[in-house]
Amino acid sequence: MFGLPHRWVLRFRHHRYALPRAALLVAAFAIGLGGLIAAKPLAATQPPVEVRVQQAVRESVHATIEYAGRLRPQRVVTHRAGITGIVDQVRVAPGDYVHADETLMTLHRRTASSDFRPVAVTARIEGTVTELLVSSGDELREGDEVAAIADTSAFVAQLFVSDKDVDAVVRGDRVTARDPQRGVEFTGRVSRAALVPDYRSGLFPVEVTVNPAQGGFIGQFLRFEFETGRSSGILVEREHLVMRRGAYHLFVVSDGVAELRRVELGDEFGEMVMIHNGLAEGERFVVWSRGRLQDGQRVTVSGEDNA
Repeated sequence: MFGLPHRWVLRFRHHRYALPRAALLVAAFAIGLGGLIAAKPLAATQPPVEVRVQQAVRESVHATIEYAGRLRPQRVVTHRAGITGIVDQVRVAPGDYVHADETLMTLHRRTASSDFRPVAVTARIEGTVTELLVSSGDELREGDEVAAIADTSAFVAQLFVSDKDVDAVVRGDRVTARDPQRGVEFTGRVSRAALVPDYRSGLFPVEVTVNPAQGGFIGQFLRFEFETGRSSGILVEREHLVMRRGAYHLFVVSDGVAELRRVELGDEFGEMVMIHNGLAEGERFVVWSRGRLQDGQRVTVSGEDNA
């Protein structure tokens, strides 16, 4: 057998081992590529999953802050005796509603002469009698307090707001007041907002004037809701978001296929969150599915929540 040149032997040895290694790499790459190609249509080959969707719409929304307080009359007017004398007759009781100029009680002068007629103490305002300080037969001096009447044509509540929220409370702003236990709701306005805090508590006094309505009364405990910064955008309930690989996603449906799409979140408004990027107005996203969804899953839409 003829001997081969030394350099040919070296080349032969090199290719003898290199060729199988290259073949293995090509085979592995082909298998991996095949796996990647097969992974994508895997969801598409499965039976369609029934889903409900919601259309993305732009909404106007605002944040709220809430404080609690009790209703009190906007003013209480004290009534006094106009003469020195004795209480003759009391015609009202605490809790009675009276009109302006209505007689509360009569007094007669303490004198031996009977020429003086009884003197009436009349209501100076319309409202509710909150205090009655005398009874028949009491002896009074001119100027003594006899009764107090609360002006209930409007109610007020004094609230104490933290320094974090005081910038959002402006005089004239609309306020919603609720009594959850009785299921009633009132409207009102910020009538006074202090610029200086109560240094004992560190809180800022805010006065809210509430429109009277059926179900409102003095001393009623209410929760007052203030509107803060208003903005607009696409809002999604947090429960519809999907967490994958440390980021939030939504399943967006188009042409019968659910695409797992990454979204960027903005401000939160209760259970709602604003979508800053990743979802366009008019697109439909999944809010319910009968089975587990995958990216690229074929779906059948059974309903649209905001249709």
